[in-house]
Amino acid sequence: MRIRPSTAILEFQQSSLGKIEALDANARSFAARTIENDAYMAEALALTEGSIEPLERARAFLMRGSCSEASSILHNLPYKNDEELGEILLEKARLFSFEGEWQKSLECADHAYSLKLNSLTHFTVLQVRSVVLFELGYLTEALAALAPIYSLAKMFPFADHEIFADSLKVKILSRLGLHEKAGHLISDIWERWLRKGNFNSVQLLSLLRAMADVAIGKGGCPTSLLYATYLIAKASGLGLYEGMAVLQLHLSSIAGQKQAWSDEISTAVQKFSRIRKLISELNSAADDQVSTSISISTSARVLIQLKANRESLGSAQCQTSGLHREPSHLIFVDGSLLVSLSPLTFAVQKFPSQIKRALALLAEGPVARGDFFSCMNDGQKYFRDTHDGVVRTLCHRIRKVTGLEVESVNNHLQLKKSIVVKFA
Repeated sequence: MRIRPSTAILEFQQSSLGKIEALDANARSFAARTIENDAYMAEALALTEGSIEPLERARAFLMRGSCSEASSILHNLPYKNDEELGEILLEKARLFSFEGEWQKSLECADHAYSLKLNSLTHFTVLQVRSVVLFELGYLTEALAALAPIYSLAKMFPFADHEIFADSLKVKILSRLGLHEKAGHLISDIWERWLRKGNFNSVQLLSLLRAMADVAIGKGGCPTSLLYATYLIAKASGLGLYEGMAVLQLHLSSIAGQKQAWSDEISTAVQKFSRIRKLISELNSAADDQVSTSISISTSARVLIQLKANRESLGSAQCQTSGLHREPSHLIFVDGSLLVSLSPLTFAVQKFPSQIKRALALLAEGPVARGDFFSCMNDGQKYFRDTHDGVVRTLCHRIRKVTGLEVESVNNHLQLKKSIVVKFA
């Protein structure tokens, strides 16, 4: 099997068990990036396999967030024709977007767009260009730029572009103040994604980031949702997304918890110029600038609103328990999804109503056994000798249905190494 996603021809074969196997280093790198969504492996191959072509190596470094390495490859990279130039310009546009250089990114994307490109590259250029327009504050233009992406998606039904376009559309609607419409759309996209069953971490992160934007736009502070993006990005090796999530978590944390993210913030600031730019925008933006100027990126405006939401809410509506331990599972109760973090796997899990109620209670952190029983039984008073067996039976049922263990510590119940993620 030979595929040509860009200017390189990649060699694959189908094993006797039906598994698609890469036959060379370029194919292994491509598979690590696009099939396995393993940025760690992609970067490892880029560092150790000398036969990997420069563009594929640059893509691997970008996925990991290693912008300086990608930049050194893309600088003065030779090309033979418009198609190869378009590939280079596309990766430069992505590099500049990773660095928060939105105007430079737009110039590269526009140049690539003007060239004669293969359909898949054209598809990706349109996607990058729409994101850049969004970040520059041209929301209606970004929305219009999504239209051809949906047309091209018919040619590439297994590509990720449509779900990325959907996620960006949700974020645009949210920034335009159409919060209810954005909320309904992200729910529909999530259900379609679950039915499709072709899960990967990059798609999931795109959806979760869009959900977070909707919640922030409505005045919320979706701490557990932001923590989920941090954990999934970290498990996948997507360094920039991990750094962005750390910055959001720092801003959404109540005063006593901000220190918990200080080391991660320092690392992200040192590694990513985009994080440094966002912090600079946060520090320098005045309220009137935020409302009228397009010199501030849209991501910075979202962060400013998140910070304002936290200050307005105080410690209210903030899920904090367990968010600084290392869980092994994430449970999206509202979204019927169970995520195992090591190794990173996804499973659709339809939760019975009783289990959903129990998990929602446990999401708030350790719950006294008596309070847990009363909440699950419409306020009925708890008597240890009479009702302790009922509580144990329900905990056993949670484990049987979800595979998750409920542990008792000092007569309080909590999920063991698991976090329940709320969509709002």
